Amino acid sequence: MLLLPCQAAMAWQGDGITMGRLTLSPYVSVSLAYDSNVRPLEQDFTLQGEPSLRKVSDTLHEVQVGTFAVWLDDDWQINGSAWGFWRRYHDLDVEDEEGFGARFALARGDRDRLALSAFQLFERRFDFALEAAPASPPPSPVPGGEIVLADEFTRNQFERDLLLFGINAGRDLGDRIELDGGVSYRKTDYKDDRFFDESGHAISFSAGRRLRAETTAFLHGGYGEEDNENYVKAVPYYRVLAGLRATPTEKTSYNVGVGYQRYDRAEQRPRVLDDGSTVFSDGTMLLEDGTQLPPQPLRNPVTGEEVDGSPAQQNDSQDGLAYNAEITWRPTTKLFFGLSTRNEFRSSFTGDQREVQMAQLSAGYSPLESFQISLRIGYWMEEAVDKILLFDDEGNERRITDRRETLTAAGRIGFRPPQRGYELYAGVSYEEVQSSIELQSYNRTRFAAGLRVTY
Repeated sequence: MLLLPCQAAMAWQGDGITMGRLTLSPYVSVSLAYDSNVRPLEQDFTLQGEPSLRKVSDTLHEVQVGTFAVWLDDDWQINGSAWGFWRRYHDLDVEDEEGFGARFALARGDRDRLALSAFQLFERRFDFALEAAPASPPPSPVPGGEIVLADEFTRNQFERDLLLFGINAGRDLGDRIELDGGVSYRKTDYKDDRFFDESGHAISFSAGRRLRAETTAFLHGGYGEEDNENYVKAVPYYRVLAGLRATPTEKTSYNVGVGYQRYDRAEQRPRVLDDGSTVFSDGTMLLEDGTQLPPQPLRNPVTGEEVDGSPAQQNDSQDGLAYNAEITWRPTTKLFFGLSTRNEFRSSFTGDQREVQMAQLSAGYSPLESFQISLRIGYWMEEAVDKILLFDDEGNERRITDRRETLTAAGRIGFRPPQRGYELYAGVSYEEVQSSIELQSYNRTRFAAGLRVTY
């Protein structure tokens, strides 16, 4: 995605329209772009021999209109934004898109008594953004809590409505003890009926003790339930992490937690095959004539041993190491580096459960107040908990691990002349996906440039 974090986007606002304690900063942005692979999974049926993917490139333009809003008084701090965009491809007009969104974050009180905060995001989202829209969800405001990376990263490339909501509270007990807790909810609604909608809610609690002025040890616990249209019922999960967060110097900070996670295995809804038979999540098959077949474990044709991933070998839950970390380094006022990483189990739009590992390295450089450069490298790995069943051309059955690795790299340059209400920007992004499933691997490059005018 060719966008900056929301904090950076807010820094480029104009003077705005002030109405008492409320300030509005309307903006309009126009972008031109080139996409080297508009339909990355489109198969080419014109060639002889093995099937393959073909690249279809196109140029496009986008218009985005929105406004930032800030409210400040003695008790409340509220900031938010709303936007809409129209994207038009020059040749592939069937890919034209429109989207919109709104978000806000608020805070009240201080930690000596009780500090409250909340955030909300609703957005019609596609697979990428051309402009520095305030579209990424806010980080977790819970000190010692789990760090939220850019939502969905690069895992989805389909039209969907995304809703996030959370409330948090925190209080300091004396000079050493910190207590925080929160609840959150999320839902993803896909416009394509082939994909399964996802939702989930969670509650978290964190207790910290200051060891020194700049170092705090914390214990974080979280419990939630995750649902999917393909699940018979929602599945519970929990995570417990212990770690440290500190600011050793004015230039460095870190927040690192390591612990344990457990995620119950979901019971998926029965699947009806083309021949009329029904397959249940435990491997049981019901034929069209009513005959029921028990789950049959896959066996090695040579040794006769059961193959790993057979229904008979599945566990009722997944558990293991949980980790979450963020490190920042600001060697000068003009230069910034950040590293974030995390793992988890989660549902997928394909209707199954995935083990996910992600990491992101970012950097920013501002040689002048009006000039900003940002870079980002990201890695996302997801692997299906259950092996998937495939058939070759001869009808032979085999189970394989559905594994997908995504590497992204993106850069952006922005220029805003002093005392002016406009910004010129240009960016490039590259994405490479390697999948264990045939015809699911591809690469994609995008170039974009544009102008944003902010009042």
